[in-house]
Amino acid sequence: MGTAPAGSGATQRDRSQGVNGFVLYTITPWTDKTCHYFCAFARTDCLGERRLTHALRIGVSSIFREDQLVLAAN
Repeated sequence: MGTAPAGSGATQRDRSQGVNGFVLYTITPWTDKTCHYFCAFARTDCLGERRLTHALRIGVSSIFREDQLVLAAN
């Protein structure tokens, strides 16, 4: 996922003027009735901004907890 200024070429896959974020969800079997569920997030912008890192961590964690509720219900 990402953002870029309008007209910068992002719709033609040129994201050089934008900000990119990458989300990875991986599920792997553990037992015949359980699995491990991994989630990771990375970005390409403001890497040294601790407040932004913290805010993103909180946001991604809350989304992950929503997924946990759904997965546990099944």
